[in-house]
Amino acid sequence: MAKDKKADKRLEYDWKIASIESKSDELCLEEQKAQQALENFSTIMMSSFKQLQAIDDDINRRSHRQDAYSETQQKQKYISELIFQQQEA
Repeated sequence: MAKDKKADKRLEYDWKIASIESKSDELCLEEQKAQQALENFSTIMMSSFKQLQAIDDDINRRSHRQDAYSETQQKQKYISELIFQQQEA
C-alpha cells in the first residue's frame, strides 16, 4: 500500500514535470518566433528605407540641393533604434 502511494505521487510529479517542460518548450518556440518576426520586420524596414533614400537622393540630385535634410535618414535611425531596444528587452 505504501508503495502504491509513492508510485501515485511519483506519477503525479512526473505529469507535473512533463506539463511544465511542455509549457517551457512552447514559450521557447514563441520567443523564437517573435525574434524571427522582429528580424524579418527589421530587414523589410531597412530595405524600404534604402529605397526611400534612393528616391530622396534622386530628388535632391535633380533639384541640385547638396545640403538637403534627409527625413528618411532620420526615420531610419529612429526605427533602427526602436528595433534595437525591442531586441534588448
